[in-house]
Amino acid sequence: MAIGALTASRNVWLRAAARGTIGLWTLFWTYFLVANLLDNQQTVPASEQAKGYRFIFAGLILVWSALLLVWRKEHIVRIVLPALGVLLVVLFLAMPAPNLPTQSRLITAGLIGGLPILAGLLLIFVGKQ
Repeated sequence: MAIGALTASRNVWLRAAARGTIGLWTLFWTYFLVANLLDNQQTVPASEQAKGYRFIFAGLILVWSALLLVWRKEHIVRIVLPALGVLLVVLFLAMPAPNLPTQSRLITAGLIGGLPILAGLLLIFVGKQ
């Protein structure tokens, strides 16, 4: 009986860590995207602002959907979050950025996709209840 209690306690902590990780990731990217939305109104030409707005709103929908799914559909998120994280890293590294050194690109790629990968792996370790 003690082993079952330890496993249940471990699962609670892993689930809380996964939810907290995605929560922090969501808050960080929400702040970053909203700040970009408010700051770039004077620096971006009007013809390009609509594209920027679509990108920012798509990003907000993505991060808030991930957060909602962690609480509602945990069995789906076990697969979706690591795949999303890897996809975001690959897409970011595939985009040309001539003015960024390699080290900065790798750190940014980790910020973009590392936390969803970590949260997905934590949920995989939780297993089925």
